[in-house]
Amino acid sequence: MVLAAVHQYGDALQWASKDLRADREVVLAAVRHADDLSTTTRTRKISTSAEEAGGVLQWASPGLRADREVLLAQDAALSRRADPATDHF
Repeated sequence: MVLAAVHQYGDALQWASKDLRADREVVLAAVRHADDLSTTTRTRKISTSAEEAGGVLQWASPGLRADREVLLAQDAALSRRADPATDHF
């Protein structure tokens, strides 16, 4: 149910349980489907810490905020939002 919610609205991660905030699949879905990204993340190529992560990653577990795959997914999502022509979905 939470996975479906974050597919529709990535920011739903903030209401997920602690266990779900530590679930890589749930966090990746939230990152890929978030609408609201902080100004901090828009100015960074790849975040390197929880403080820089912003957006939905502020609600993810500390381990996933530092996870390379999650940060790369966030970078890809930011790039798609910056240039909608690159969005092939």
